[in-house]
Amino acid sequence: MSSLQLFRRHAASLALIVLTGCANTGHYDVLLPRPIEQAQAEDVLAHHKRPAPPPAMVPALRQQLKSISANAASGDEAFRALNTRSSTILAAGRTAPQQSDAWVAAEETLSALEAARGPTVSAHHDIDALYIQAMVSNDGGVDEILHAQHDIAQIEDAQNVILAQWRIAVSHPDTPDR
Repeated sequence: MSSLQLFRRHAASLALIVLTGCANTGHYDVLLPRPIEQAQAEDVLAHHKRPAPPPAMVPALRQQLKSISANAASGDEAFRALNTRSSTILAAGRTAPQQSDAWVAAEETLSALEAARGPTVSAHHDIDALYIQAMVSNDGGVDEILHAQHDIAQIEDAQNVILAQWRIAVSHPDTPDR
């Protein structure tokens, strides 16, 4: 192998070694903002105003919210009490043939349970209206209303589950011709 071939073979490696010695290992100032850019950014930040906190809920709205929440809670208590008292009748209707006295009593009890949901359903409609009122009038308390709205929706959903379970049980879905 001649020296020319050897030189060509190692020329690329030699070039890389020589060029790495020339590399700047210091601080790259070109990536930093220039003083004028830094001053402009500070000026923008200084004049940037944070959004104002939401207004506090007006007392009349707060009273409405308390009243609606209390109606939902008392309606749920009444619904659950009726459900507890009615469980024996509903359980008897579950195994009774359709059109029997026990089945008719269970259907009537289901209707009474459905009616007992009235205060909760009404409270859900009222809290929705209150939310719209607060949004339109900017009276504040939107977060509190949303929290109460969520709680009332959970109460209503739980009642719906109880009713659905009883309806399925009393309807005899596993019995043919029904």
